[in-house]
Amino acid sequence: MIYTLQIYRAMATILVVLYHSYLMMNNYYIDKSSVYNIFKFGHSGVELFFVLSGFIIYFIHRNDESHYLNTVLVFMKKRIVRIFPAYWVVLFTFLPIYFLFPSFGDEYYRTLTSVLHSILLFPQDNHYHVTVAWTLSHELLFYFIFSVSLFFRNNLFYIMFFWGLLIVTFNYLIPFNVESFYLNFLFSEYNLLFLFGVLSSYLSKNIKYKYFFIFGLLSYFIVSYLDNYILDKDDLIVLYGLSASVVLLNAHSDKLNLSLSKCRLLVVIGNASYSIYLLHYFIISFISKVIKYYSLQGYLFNEVIFIVFLLFSLFFGVLFHYVIELKLIKILNKK
Repeated sequence: MIYTLQIYRAMATILVVLYHSYLMMNNYYIDKSSVYNIFKFGHSGVELFFVLSGFIIYFIHRNDESHYLNTVLVFMKKRIVRIFPAYWVVLFTFLPIYFLFPSFGDEYYRTLTSVLHSILLFPQDNHYHVTVAWTLSHELLFYFIFSVSLFFRNNLFYIMFFWGLLIVTFNYLIPFNVESFYLNFLFSEYNLLFLFGVLSSYLSKNIKYKYFFIFGLLSYFIVSYLDNYILDKDDLIVLYGLSASVVLLNAHSDKLNLSLSKCRLLVVIGNASYSIYLLHYFIISFISKVIKYYSLQGYLFNEVIFIVFLLFSLFFGVLFHYVIELKLIKILNKK
């Protein structure tokens, strides 16, 4: 196990939980100028997740045989088993709430189109029933394009480069003002982050310069400061991605792995990161509604509420991972 990657996954998960906790605190309990604004940059956990995904996918499959359809099918089966079963458990657990309590979400959530899009993770220009599911649509797109690249292994980097070039052209060189959601989805800046991860993974095996980790982390903090106090988050997607990819250049460092392997709690959180990611928003929302319904906010410090958001999200996410997610993956991988 590369402990470094698990720690980074834990960090990405915690960042996203902190971000949604910050949003919930602003919506329910405190004014917009509060100290919790320091967690505004937590959304960058998504950017880190995307870079990590590109890094890990290339690292795992870099030696796969090419030109075999079976190789591609095995790859896609593994990715589908990794994404859908746990996601469907969460989706079908909470989906009835949208129909039983009409105040929970607008009318679109109760349409057949919305439900089918959520089940299949088909790209859509609306919110999914599972709030974070929009990121999984981008993941699936990356998996599809990587599988095509895997089939034409000798041209893997050419295919990835061509996709990246189209994204850069679409967003920066010749900005297209198109209203097509699907074109915007295909050439989204977020998709560029997967490619940063692939490139970082490719370079990391041959890079021994130990200070990349420090330089990347420092640049990440600088971008976070800009995010919190100066610029809009949509202007910083690529900068977050570049910073994360630089941090990952040292992911194979034996010394760094040995040091991080001692952070057992973070390794556990990293292992359970997908489950935490899927569940945390529902947990935070549920706790907020309970507090509001029973008018408990007057009896609890804001700091206590914030910590409860974080700890409950992590605890139930880890529990879900070990009780449900791992068992589903084990069963389905045997077939």
